[in-house]
Amino acid sequence: MGKLPPFIASILQKRTDPNKDDFNHAKLKNWYKWKQLQRKAFKRDKFLCQRCKKDFKSEKQKLTIDHVIKASDDKTKWFDLDNLRTLCKECHRHINAVNDQNA
Repeated sequence: MGKLPPFIASILQKRTDPNKDDFNHAKLKNWYKWKQLQRKAFKRDKFLCQRCKKDFKSEKQKLTIDHVIKASDDKTKWFDLDNLRTLCKECHRHINAVNDQNA
């Protein structure tokens, strides 16, 4: 799977603290759930940016997942596959910039 993000590594190191175990376990479980959803969305969208329609199958690191309805606006949409779309990082930056201007 590759190198774990720092916050996941710290969770695994702190698992000996029983006071933090429930919180850390939930965070770790959600991280894995997110990674699985990410893979499903990439496959569903055939590694195509849903905005510019470029194929990034050979350059997957240039792709990201975008929430159509921002998760900060509706927490129930965070893990909703139907609310996710594949975007290249360039299109994602553009969409975020436009959304920030309209906010």
